[in-house]
Amino acid sequence: MGWLGLDDTDGLGGGCTTHTMHRIITILENESAEGGWVVSTQPSLVRLWPFARRRTRGNAAVAVEITCKSDTAGLSLRVRLEELWHEIVVPDVARNGAAISSEHSKREQSDASPAMIWSPTRPCREWYWKCVREEVGIGDCEGVIPPGSRVWKCAGGHGLIGALAAISWLGEHDHTWEVTCYRREENISSRRLIPESRCAQLDSRFTETFLNRDPTISKSLIAPRTPCPVLFGVRAEDGDAAIGAAKWIYQAVECEPISGWRLWKTNQATDDHIATISKSVVTGKVSVKKHGHTVFTTDHDNDVVVFSQGGAVNRMAQSLREGDVIEYSGLCAPDGSLHVEKMRIISYSDKRRMRPLCDCGRRMKSMGVGQGIRCPDCGEKQPDAWAEEFAFEGQFELGRWVEPSASNRRHLAAPLGRCGSR
Repeated sequence: MGWLGLDDTDGLGGGCTTHTMHRIITILENESAEGGWVVSTQPSLVRLWPFARRRTRGNAAVAVEITCKSDTAGLSLRVRLEELWHEIVVPDVARNGAAISSEHSKREQSDASPAMIWSPTRPCREWYWKCVREEVGIGDCEGVIPPGSRVWKCAGGHGLIGALAAISWLGEHDHTWEVTCYRREENISSRRLIPESRCAQLDSRFTETFLNRDPTISKSLIAPRTPCPVLFGVRAEDGDAAIGAAKWIYQAVECEPISGWRLWKTNQATDDHIATISKSVVTGKVSVKKHGHTVFTTDHDNDVVVFSQGGAVNRMAQSLREGDVIEYSGLCAPDGSLHVEKMRIISYSDKRRMRPLCDCGRRMKSMGVGQGIRCPDCGEKQPDAWAEEFAFEGQFELGRWVEPSASNRRHLAAPLGRCGSR
């Protein structure tokens, strides 16, 4: 028994790590009887820390368990993996293009720097948590590689970080499933042909699937917008549901033919990248910066940032006032600021309190410290008092979590309400 891990074969110019592994797995499956090995039907797809300084387009690593029936089979498998590394992985590097800025993040993405590892045992599970929650460098891999492992590297081999993470991930905390369908080679540069009518029915027809569509912009989310080999992917709480939904789409006459598909056990939509949920008091002024990004401080975090793409989260942030008690989850960025992904208001500040209404319907005002309140219209006077209501901008009820629209969430972000999310 052993584990094969792979990462960093994709770039903005093309390629896909899951597709590379899919090709390797397919070959090993076809040769299993002769080779004397059994390939697991549950390979893993693991997304890594979103702020990693050196990352490729998908920021995902993959792994699969392979059981050898004899020592001879184990030796044969290593020889075959060596051949597949040179036949499949290495040639992909030249096709992935140079590092350019992503149209989504406006950050520099990295060239492919692939690594593959065959390990007889899993690395410690803490390695996965380290890779999904903080910056990890290639030098940190020393001491993590299990004894007896075989490592293949190319162009720096930074993919070893993710390959080890994918092997060390157990998924016992939480997991989801994705079926990825791949394009035929001749179609990769052309427009994807996917039946929109079926995409629109996924949520209602396959209720265990999720993140199929962004209803705020009537847009399908199952197909990438990059020149990669993926035609589409369907995510679900259950593997059978993901398979059923994917088949329902690719078997439609309007769908372009696929070269194959693969079911992955994933850490997508699990919030594994979030270490804690913070409960804090807003301090100071809430500022709206250029492009609509909102920044404020709390008694726990100096700078809390909510980007304009956060939608309802950003609107909630803009409505905050000093003294409001909030709860939020997010990531600590390299600059020390906290980037919010979800938020809710626990209680309002006393500074939001309002004066009561006069019998004539006008809001009463203070006449000065210790002088009571007076209606500016009819002149009615009353002792100093406050109404039980609060002045609140927006339609956010206390205790209700809000999140960005589906098209503006990270792969790792758990949608509100999904089974197993925090």
